[in-house]
Amino acid sequence: MTEVRMPKRQTHTLIFEPLCGGHRGEFIDHLLDYILAGSCDDRKYTFVVDSAPFGFHGMPNVCFEEISEKDKAALAKGNAWLGSFVFFRVLNRYLNAHKPDCLVIMDLTDIELALCFKRLPCRTSALLFVQYPELRSVVSMKLKHRLKFKLKEVKTGFLLRQPKLEKVFLLNGQSSCNYLNSHFHTNLFQPLPDPVPCIHAEAGFSIRQQYGLEKERRIFLFFGSMSVRKGVEQLVDALKDLSQHAAQESAFLFCGRPEDGYENHYRKLIENLQNQRPDICICVEQEFVSGERMRALFEQSDWILLPYNRPEYSSGILGHAAAAKTPIIGSSDGLIGRQIREYKLGIDASKEPNVLCTAIEGALDSGFVFDETNRTAFVDAGSPRQFAARLLKESLHALGGEAKA
Repeated sequence: MTEVRMPKRQTHTLIFEPLCGGHRGEFIDHLLDYILAGSCDDRKYTFVVDSAPFGFHGMPNVCFEEISEKDKAALAKGNAWLGSFVFFRVLNRYLNAHKPDCLVIMDLTDIELALCFKRLPCRTSALLFVQYPELRSVVSMKLKHRLKFKLKEVKTGFLLRQPKLEKVFLLNGQSSCNYLNSHFHTNLFQPLPDPVPCIHAEAGFSIRQQYGLEKERRIFLFFGSMSVRKGVEQLVDALKDLSQHAAQESAFLFCGRPEDGYENHYRKLIENLQNQRPDICICVEQEFVSGERMRALFEQSDWILLPYNRPEYSSGILGHAAAAKTPIIGSSDGLIGRQIREYKLGIDASKEPNVLCTAIEGALDSGFVFDETNRTAFVDAGSPRQFAARLLKESLHALGGEAKA
């Protein structure tokens, strides 16, 4: 009697990222590039996103499903506490529709609270952007930070009761992973490189011609979505104290769109700065900037400003700056400050406006030179291929599978 072998069932991974704008959109591109390169050609992938990549028409083992307008509206309306449960409800709808073997949640922060009470139906890997152990590095932790730390500890303890949660990745988060795994007696938390994409600068673009900047001025670039978390207020206050001499030698380019609800406040901040210090050269760019234009901006600037006031976050800006060989002035607290110091990527300063102002003035006279060994090590560690391979391999290993590296 001839044995009939049934074809092996294709394992199915669902990647959930309903808010894939900006830096998070890059992550989806990295995963797709890795899959399309044939690294996971025996697996099926469904991306649930707010919008599919332009020009992608699908292939046998990869498909994109855009979330409905109703779901988009529900996610946009969710408040700080109930929003997590709205995210879970939306996620669960797509899990029920596709019934994947494995789930990758691209931002666990969005859904973390709900997962303390709800149960996932399949094995799950996730990225966690907010690394609360970094609060421990704040020099003088205020009462609100101490309370926040304790609340996060409690929430993480409940989260670890989630039986289907296999891995939680923290971007460049070796220190936070060490703390979390030790404190909670687990190996659930793993570091993941914050990817540094290889982008070529836009040919023929000149930052000085674009914004009418004299060649004598040193250019300080503040790039990314504008928000309280990015330190806009601290930077504006720092520039108000800039010496007249420093103002004559510098130019500051604010390049990025303000986050929803921050537009009016951001506009007023810039207007007040320009009114109080008309001697400072301030350029504001809020139009969409392509990856090629972004790379040109980074390469042609003299310093990149990274005055984040939240120590719990990694930043893709750090990687873009290092790849473009442009030094950084960034916050000394938390993960960003540690990376600047460890890899010698620039100047780290506390977020107080007077200290930030002094750092900017000092950069004008600084003959900063990269330690190429450290800079190259930082950029190489952030390979998009390493990022995608690690994230997707872990989801496959949870099923007992193996992906080609």
